[in-house]
Amino acid sequence: MRKKKLLIEFHGWKINYFANKIILKALKEKFKPNVEVDAYITYPSFFSDTLYKNFIDSIILFLGTFLKIKTFKFYKSELDVNKIFKPKIKRKYKIRSQNFCEKFFKNKISKGQFFKLKIKEIYIGDLLFDSYIKCNSEARVDVDSKEFKIFFRNFLSLFYFWEDYFRTNDVKAVITHHNTYLSGIPARIAVYKKAKSLIDQDFKLFQLTKKNLKPQLHVRDYKKNFNKFNSKFKKKALQRSNLLIDEKFKGSLRNVYYMLKTPFGKNFTKKRVIEKNKKFKIIIFPLSFYDSPSGYGGSLFYDFYDWLIFILKLSLKTNYDWYIKLHPDVLIKWDYMNYTIVKNILKDFKNIKWLAPSVSHKQIINEGINAGLTVHGTVGSEYPYFNVPIVNASKNNPHMMYDFNYHPQTKKELEKIVLRLHKIKKKKINKKEILEYFFMSQILPNYNWLGIDMRELIKNVKDKTSYFKSEDVYNLISKKVNEKKVLKSLKDFLNTDN
Repeated sequence: MRKKKLLIEFHGWKINYFANKIILKALKEKFKPNVEVDAYITYPSFFSDTLYKNFIDSIILFLGTFLKIKTFKFYKSELDVNKIFKPKIKRKYKIRSQNFCEKFFKNKISKGQFFKLKIKEIYIGDLLFDSYIKCNSEARVDVDSKEFKIFFRNFLSLFYFWEDYFRTNDVKAVITHHNTYLSGIPARIAVYKKAKSLIDQDFKLFQLTKKNLKPQLHVRDYKKNFNKFNSKFKKKALQRSNLLIDEKFKGSLRNVYYMLKTPFGKNFTKKRVIEKNKKFKIIIFPLSFYDSPSGYGGSLFYDFYDWLIFILKLSLKTNYDWYIKLHPDVLIKWDYMNYTIVKNILKDFKNIKWLAPSVSHKQIINEGINAGLTVHGTVGSEYPYFNVPIVNASKNNPHMMYDFNYHPQTKKELEKIVLRLHKIKKKKINKKEILEYFFMSQILPNYNWLGIDMRELIKNVKDKTSYFKSEDVYNLISKKVNEKKVLKSLKDFLNTDN
């Protein structure tokens, strides 16, 4: 008889630990009796391990579990995990992978075919691409490279391991923080095996379904759900949104807990950053090459690198005044590689003017920028507020249900819009739509399904650059949560497929 299992990702994100504890408590109650909890390890270097590294890892895993050291202690003592394991890729999985590849590579396979790949009806192409970028620290996916083909074989071997795990165990639920990358494979299989697939992310809790394989796709329902509210509530919601969005544009980080520095700072540079001339002025906002390009379900491009090169080449066909700016936190807490790669790319595009990541959006807007380009960045709900149009490069983006952005459906349409932006009659932007979006995305969720204001907690953390790994945050959360109340609402949630 197959054992009943709850499967949870083993990770060091302490900010999620208390939530994981409550989720497991509710799931154990739901699927009792005799349900075991297994924790799995699939870090980015999973496939690059040498025999020596594998040996060392096995020693760490044994000693960590036996002696209950650090993270192992929490998983064993607090989560009552039965087993902590790293998937073992047996020879039989490698053979199955090799056999698949021999058939698969008989014909020339395009990037699109890889991205759309399904095995036994389970869609895995997006996980493959995001995992390759993350694990190999590659800015783009080159499906013809030797490195990618090796990774593809290894990825399939891991997929077959998990397929076997689900066959030999009665998996009732999978809980993960990252539903992308390698850790997302069991979460994806769970959806197709009709097990609970739960993502605890950004203080929100999601259940994945075949219709919504990505937690971010809940944005599709923003407009529909807002319209369900009565007129009185809508009015108050928009007033609240108007107040907080005004705070944001004055430099407040109240609703952007994850940022260390406001992109709307009051300190302008002494020298203009946007040249004073009669040319049409357009700015590019690249996203991190390594941060799950298919997070919203995929864009017009299979990675952010290809989008950037497409736009830069397009810039050569125009007489616009071109600028580029990276995320303000880029050199504070993440993405030195991103910074370096973009700088190197720009050596071949002298027409693009570099703006320091620290330059305020306020200054850029005040000095007369005419339009902006992104794949699916937050600027899509910011610049339009000041009547500056933004062109997305993703059909799946946070603002997809609203008209305050341009949403091209093909690369050809994207090119056409960019080349004609200076001629297109300026889009009439409905600010009420932006306020509605801001309410649904930033205020209503409030980042606290646990019933507490997480942003206030983060203020009390000593090291803001790594709050998600902070012991302080876990201790503060455990003191603040009304566990009985949260468990009740959580049990109701788990009895639905919402």
